[in-house]
Amino acid sequence: RGSTEDGARFHDAFRVFVIGGSIAGLLAYEETPGEFGKSLQAVLPSRKVEVLNCGMAGYETYREALIEQEILEYAPDLIVFLTGHNEGIASAPIPIWIMRAQERLSRLKAYRALVKTLQPDQATVKAHSDALSDARDAAFARNLAQNLRHARARGVETAVVVPPRNYREPVELDATPYSAAFIAGWLRFLRGDYAGARRAWKEALAAGPRKGDPVSSHKAFAWGLVARSEEKLGRLAEARASFDQAALYDRAPICGPLCQGIIRRVTLDEGGFLIEADRMFRALAFPRMPGMETFNDRMHWKPQFNCLMASEMISSVRGSPQL
Repeated sequence: RGSTEDGARFHDAFRVFVIGGSIAGLLAYEETPGEFGKSLQAVLPSRKVEVLNCGMAGYETYREALIEQEILEYAPDLIVFLTGHNEGIASAPIPIWIMRAQERLSRLKAYRALVKTLQPDQATVKAHSDALSDARDAAFARNLAQNLRHARARGVETAVVVPPRNYREPVELDATPYSAAFIAGWLRFLRGDYAGARRAWKEALAAGPRKGDPVSSHKAFAWGLVARSEEKLGRLAEARASFDQAALYDRAPICGPLCQGIIRRVTLDEGGFLIEADRMFRALAFPRMPGMETFNDRMHWKPQFNCLMASEMISSVRGSPQL
């Protein structure tokens, strides 16, 4: 790190912390070490550059706030947030005294019966999943804004990455919302009748979800299939638009258009720098949408693209008075 144990800066070092989930950890991938630091050093040849990656798999804005509280004591010049993919996948940490109380109460038959009575059944959870997703997105916006304000209150610059995603990866659902129209479309698709498959899946989209299924899940799944048929037909502009629709209705804890919109709005409102990584990956994939050529799964890009990510990050924060 080139710093003393109390966090004092090493001479005139420019110190950057990277906070976020597993996508933040990608920037410290062992096969491409320090791409961001190398690029930053090239911009600041006369200064020592320190980049400390605090990315932790599964971390969301609540836990990122805890990390931020600690690193603000180490006099950072810039904090880069790579966040948005893990919101809602875990509850906030429970104080140890509450956990101990729950453990003792769980020995009581009356307490176990009460918990079982109050616990919603899966049908209820399913029916309210869209409302739960709305609440999750609202909490994400609040947490992100607070994290940026905490840094600003300490005079620390912030930059937030608009995270990229693999638009062509199938939507993940707890249960596949198959109907007769969906199956008919698949049969046509497997026979090479892509136009017929597209018609069938458009009909499934118009018919709406099965009783009890969330509207958003049905639309995300259907639009994704429509997009695949359009790709096969060579109608790439329409396929891009359909993949965008699938991402818009995909309410899984994967940052999509709604989450990306929150990041853009909150970051601009709070005076941070925006790093438009999603737009960069979309430009790389054009005329198609980002897929497995650049990603390992739905959100983690291949490490060989770290150099491009680093370049995008540097160009986005060049306006900082610290640089």
